[in-house]
Amino acid sequence: MPKFAPFATFQYNLDKACPKTLKKQSPLPCGKSSVDFTRGFNMDVYEAITSRRSITRFKPDPIPKETLEKILNAALWAPSKLDLQNWYFVVLGGKSKKDFSLMLQAEFTRILASAQASPLFKAWATKWFLQALDQAPILVLAFSDRPISEDLDYALSVAAAVQNLMLAAWDEGIGTRWFTSGLQAVKESIYSHLGLKDKELIGLIVMGYPEEIPQPTLRRGGRIEWRIGT
Repeated sequence: MPKFAPFATFQYNLDKACPKTLKKQSPLPCGKSSVDFTRGFNMDVYEAITSRRSITRFKPDPIPKETLEKILNAALWAPSKLDLQNWYFVVLGGKSKKDFSLMLQAEFTRILASAQASPLFKAWATKWFLQALDQAPILVLAFSDRPISEDLDYALSVAAAVQNLMLAAWDEGIGTRWFTSGLQAVKESIYSHLGLKDKELIGLIVMGYPEEIPQPTLRRGGRIEWRIGT
């Protein structure tokens, strides 16, 4: 077992759960487990980055409000263009989340049934997304309060805040996955449903305690070029 104390209670065979070639890249076991994620992980930043997974299968356990506040506050400390802090988050849970999910399901079903279906939509991916949407107890919608048509950096600033959010959530034992492209086809319905007219949608993050942790994928080589010689 890797030296990763918070995961000492995992009760399955790591060799079977993760390919050996990936163990050195990430210390986190993968697969199903009965671990109590609500205890959090207390990782350092490198452990959080290399062990984080995109989660689509969630337990129904609610996330405490104070934990959500801690995670969202971490998102607000991201870097942004000219320190404009142009991010805006809408957190949905309970009935608000259920109503929003039903609206999205109806919109996606309508689009997929249309002969003019958006190329952003794939039937299998939409089914996968709707499953995550249904299981996750919390949804977070990320917006920019400045138009990204004026400057792409506005979208990049929000993306940096989302990364903070996902890493902070993982440190609390909470899984996330964020979705982007397909939502652009229904963004007007989202604005109308939420009553937002002065914000621009960047993406949606599903959040919850993981039911299952997927295997990591091998990091691609040749992605760093060093030019630091004297």
